[in-house]
This record gives sequence, structure tokens and C-alpha cells, in this order.
Amino acid sequence: MKHRFLSATLAVLVLGTVLFLIPSVHAATAAPTQNGGSQALEINPPVINLKGNPGETVKTQINIRDIADTPLIVKGQVNDFVAAGEDGVPKILLDNDEESPYSMKSWFGPLSELTLQPKKIENLTVTINIPKNAAPGGYYSTIRFS
Repeated sequence: MKHRFLSATLAVLVLGTVLFLIPSVHAATAAPTQNGGSQALEINPPVINLKGNPGETVKTQINIRDIADTPLIVKGQVNDFVAAGEDGVPKILLDNDEESPYSMKSWFGPLSELTLQPKKIENLTVTINIPKNAAPGGYYSTIRFS
């Protein structure tokens, strides 16, 4: 029996800033809050590797925590990325007309907007619908939070 496996990789990059810290990712925005503080998120895990077959729906969870002292509303946005240069640093494709040949951006279900309370962890469920005609291989996208 021949099995066709599709490897889907989802890299979670926070607010366009890549900081690979184990076990979580920390990134802070430069935007001050109304009380003069700053906003910051903690994301875990920073990289998610998934496997699935054509036609399957794969679900995973991302843990998000507001590490600031004020509530924060966050919304995830899915983008493609490619390796930039010889060292493989990810380049996020922000132009909607630019697409990676390994894109899985269109496979994502809608991402919920979350209201994060200070220091509390919220779980974001991510749904990926693999097309029935997806060819075997690696596919990549990123979720940015703002």
C-alpha cells in the first residue's frame, strides 16, 4: 500500500520579529500603551512541524500570553515566507501578490481575535485544511500577531 505524506511546517513568528528562545518566543512592540507602558507577547511553541495527508484537516494550538501589565487584543495573520540569501534567514512576504511556491497560506481557517489579560495564557486553535490535490512535499507559512 502506497501512502502519500504531506509535510506541512508552520513557523510562528511574532510581530515580524524572529527570536528563537526555548521554550517560548518573546517579542515586544515599539508601540506604547495609553499609560505609557509597552506591549509584549509570549508565544509557545515558536515553530510547529505538522504532517498530514491530502484532504485532511489538521489542528494545532498556539499558547499566547500577554506579558505586559495591561489587557491586549491580538489578531493573527497568515503570511508566506521564503529563505533570503545563503544563510536562510526568513523573509516574510507581506505583499499579497507575492507567493512562495511552497505556500500553505490559503489552507488556514480563520484565526480568532483574542483578548489577552495580563500574565494569563490563552490558547489559539489553528485549523489547516490540506487540499485533496496537494502534492507531497514541504509547505511553509508564518502567523504574525498584531
